[in-house]
Amino acid sequence: MPSIDFELDAQVLLPTQFTDHLIRGMHLLIVAERPTWIVLNDAEFDAFKQLSKRVTVRELLNSHPQQ
Repeated sequence: MPSIDFELDAQVLLPTQFTDHLIRGMHLLIVAERPTWIVLNDAEFDAFKQLSKRVTVRELLNSHPQQ
């Protein structure tokens, strides 16, 4: 699988329209406009929602400091 580099101060272009299905404690996200899906835990789902609202990677990292 190829790797992707992200600029910390750039927005990540993610789909804003998706359906979320909670299955066994995990979030199954389905994007209908481009048939694809991904499974995320709660923390990953929160990060995905923020990034899909056009928050930059740096803003996301600063709002979730490592404990």
